[in-house]
Amino acid sequence: MRPPVLLIALASLASGLAGCGYGLVRPDAVAVPTVGVIQDLSADGELGLVAAARLRQRGEGHPPAPGLLEGRVTVGPERTLGRDAAGLSALYQADVALDLEVASAGEARWRARTQASATWVRGSDPLATTTARQLALADATAAAVDAAWDRFVAGSTP
Repeated sequence: MRPPVLLIALASLASGLAGCGYGLVRPDAVAVPTVGVIQDLSADGELGLVAAARLRQRGEGHPPAPGLLEGRVTVGPERTLGRDAAGLSALYQADVALDLEVASAGEARWRARTQASATWVRGSDPLATTTARQLALADATAAAVDAAWDRFVAGSTP
């Protein structure tokens, strides 16, 4: 009867620690700087928040490093890829560019520029079109963040 009691006590301790802000950090994890402001230079206004949230998510479980990670998101012009025969809907695309920089003590330590394409359908329903565009741009922003993150980790690994 003792092993189940011990197991329950260990499980309780582990769940208690998990809620207290303790996190496990891999010994080989890359140290990441604090994520600062990611400016959104597009007309949408939310892509900087998407990029910052994605960067924070990717940095979870990594030890802190000195410096500040900041940048900007821009969206290129929309282009039409094709239209349906009736002319009611069209396929559009735009490029999302992400510029990131890590600075410490006023000096840039790392820079990256990544891009990803967003594709969406513009139809007769303006609300559905706007939503599809916003989701496509957010997905492209997340993809650009992931590409920049991979470059950062590759450049920081000894």
